[in-house]
Amino acid sequence: MLRIEKNFKDKTSILYFLPFFPSNLEITQNIIKLLAEVKPSAVAITLPFFIKDKWLLAVKSLPTISVLSLTYKTKETEYLIVEPLCPLVEATRYAIFSGVPIFFIDLPKEAQEEDLANFTPLPTYLIKDLEFTKYVDLILSFFEEHLTEREKYIAEKILEISQKYESVAIILPFYQVKGVIRALERASGLLLSS
Repeated sequence: MLRIEKNFKDKTSILYFLPFFPSNLEITQNIIKLLAEVKPSAVAITLPFFIKDKWLLAVKSLPTISVLSLTYKTKETEYLIVEPLCPLVEATRYAIFSGVPIFFIDLPKEAQEEDLANFTPLPTYLIKDLEFTKYVDLILSFFEEHLTEREKYIAEKILEISQKYESVAIILPFYQVKGVIRALERASGLLLSS
């Protein structure tokens, strides 16, 4: 977990970056534990806003496993399995059961880059020995800053949310963390709400 304070004129908001690898039990368990510890006042997940209603319905339908399809403007289709092993699912469940708002902050344009999303430089069983925060720091050292239109969009959405809430938990893939943080440093806050 990375903890960053974002200062505004009249307040400070704490951002908790909780990065993940897809379908990984150790990371999902640690994200659940950290959400309960930090008790964020809002949760932001890297899914596009247009899937929100279907996503929430599928999460509420658990333990029934659902598969959602996302069709992007590029006509590319991505399939999402809504299962407890997914950190995005567990973050959503946390938000629902805790009564905190959840925001869908991903750019609604294209599917994730599979090569980067599935690159796991160190085994996750090391979390037990290192603790999750140290594991996150070590893993991030393997990733270069990945800054695209997508990371800039996510940063603008985080900035918008953090102006309204004292603390925000941000659940996103490891490969996006450095780029989003860099984009957050440059974010203008001019993005319109969606």
